[in-house]
Amino acid sequence: MATKKRALQILASSNDVVNNFANMYQGENGEPPAVIMESVTENIDTSTVPTARYTSKAYYEREASELWHKVWQVVCWGGDIPNPGDTKLYDNEGISAIVVRQDDGTLKAFYNSCLHRGMRLCSKEGNRRKLACRFHGYAWDTQGQCQNIPQAWDFPQLNKEDLSLPELAVDEWQGFIFVHPNADAEPLEEFLGGLSEHWERAGWSFKDRFKAVHVSKRIRCNWKVAQEAFMEAYHGEAVHPETIIPSAPFEAMRADVYPGERHYTRGLGAVGVLEASDPQSLADQQAAVDHYVAYYTPEFAGRDDLVVSEEQSARDIMHRLAVEKSKNDFGADLSSMSRFDVIDYCYFNVFPNFMPWPTLGYPLAYWFRPDGAPDSCTMEIMFLMPFGEERPPSVSLTTLDYDDPCEPHLGPVGAILDEDMVNLPLIQQGLAASKTGVINLSQYFESRVRHFHRTLGEYVPDQVSQPR
Repeated sequence: MATKKRALQILASSNDVVNNFANMYQGENGEPPAVIMESVTENIDTSTVPTARYTSKAYYEREASELWHKVWQVVCWGGDIPNPGDTKLYDNEGISAIVVRQDDGTLKAFYNSCLHRGMRLCSKEGNRRKLACRFHGYAWDTQGQCQNIPQAWDFPQLNKEDLSLPELAVDEWQGFIFVHPNADAEPLEEFLGGLSEHWERAGWSFKDRFKAVHVSKRIRCNWKVAQEAFMEAYHGEAVHPETIIPSAPFEAMRADVYPGERHYTRGLGAVGVLEASDPQSLADQQAAVDHYVAYYTPEFAGRDDLVVSEEQSARDIMHRLAVEKSKNDFGADLSSMSRFDVIDYCYFNVFPNFMPWPTLGYPLAYWFRPDGAPDSCTMEIMFLMPFGEERPPSVSLTTLDYDDPCEPHLGPVGAILDEDMVNLPLIQQGLAASKTGVINLSQYFESRVRHFHRTLGEYVPDQVSQPR
């Protein structure tokens, strides 16, 4: 059945969005976790942002020293290096690190540079019992202690006890590994503020997930341009009218900003049909179900139990199909989870560049890194799926270049991302051509972008040109 074109409701204020979101759960057995229904909005006075933050080489270079070298940043999924001696390499704007799983399951991270002549110690990932320089043979164990100085008699100024590899701070959160270039940095939990408590209150955890998909995608735009496309729902009606909107109403896509929290914000969305002052017709709900089935669960098409009725709402059907699909695909039983956690979506922006999605409506994790120039970046995309009795192994990384589509590797989510990818280089081009030199941000729907730029400006302030 063709998707029915839906007229956009006019919103008078952010209160409408909050009420619309809450209305999606009227009449359901069991509400979402209480922390989900709590709406928090801070009025951030960052209505304009200089385009130079996206286009200036000078600002880009300052980000390297003033941002990336001073924040916690995500490296990888911890399941990628589960065994003692497993290594992961991380390179970002002058930071080059080797993360090594220790014998006791903890982690260490070392600067990827030989202390003799600076040779890169590791160029390939894998399992190893030592970190050895291929140029002259200097070697360290996986705890960073020096094991070998070739022809040590010729280096009277050196001794192995004083030649330990310099370390970065390293920690894990929700299965992800983070590093900070400063070994004495504030703990990751302090950097995250109230985020861990937020997740605990909601009952979320990635401990029962596995990495089912992992794609790295190069994009012709600044890393912030790419990231900000996933920090607001405002573009949904224009960019995703046939992919997201038919089963997830724009008017119920919420943005939450927490006063006092510098390093995270939250976005929410609900699937189904929004109920206005008058109940929506069964036909509208059926159109939402038909789209959901055709786009996300085509294997169930044609069944006779997909018909909306007074006894069976669109959300009833979507939830039932999601539970069944998870059981069929991964052997995971989701029947005891809240309906919100199964079919709706929640996504966080963790400053500066990480985006975990804790619910299964979109079981995603994103992060964004600069890629050598102000107008190029890399986006990493993961599917973190539930599993049954035995955890499946993590999949290997698939690397996509600028013009490679996402859809063949990410399915329906990839098709949504491809709709964004078409626009991102054009945004970068428009920013470079801007006459005003600023972008303008909405108060509510782009409040998370405002929050991000306020925090970014605290790390990398704009430099005002002085008159001659």
